Amino acid sequence: MKRQQYTLSIFTILIILSLVLTGCASSDGEEERVVYISNETGVEAPLIIPAEYKDKVNPLADDPAAIASGNEAYVALCSQCHGDDGRGKGLDAAGLNPRPADFTDQEQMQAHTDGYLFWRISDGGDLDHYNSLMTAWGTLLSEQEIWELISYLRTLP
Repeated sequence: MKRQQYTLSIFTILIILSLVLTGCASSDGEEERVVYISNETGVEAPLIIPAEYKDKVNPLADDPAAIASGNEAYVALCSQCHGDDGRGKGLDAAGLNPRPADFTDQEQMQAHTDGYLFWRISDGGDLDHYNSLMTAWGTLLSEQEIWELISYLRTLP
């Protein structure tokens, strides 16, 4: 019992220390810092959105035609991993680490800017914090198609 308490105390101290050190890091203003929470561990880690994406805003937000097109793209390209309902539990999700994002987690989705979502869809998962198998769809989808997909993702409950 004491060993578990000791381990938990050490883990808690490390988390607090990492958060404090992250908060003290300087930013040059060219990139936007956001928090990523690992689906596997629940541990928070900083992410930096590249400058070319940080100010992007979806020009097709709430457009019914864009949402419908985004739904079609989601079914064809995303549902195998993220699931038909967007909860990150698609047919291929079980073997993935980290697990696919849950687009129905409203707290996470509200924290993600349009620029962040565009970046993740465009550049995929081969990034420092993710190291996931997420495809970089930016080579296959046009900018409009990515915005349509984001429009659809924003409608998930």
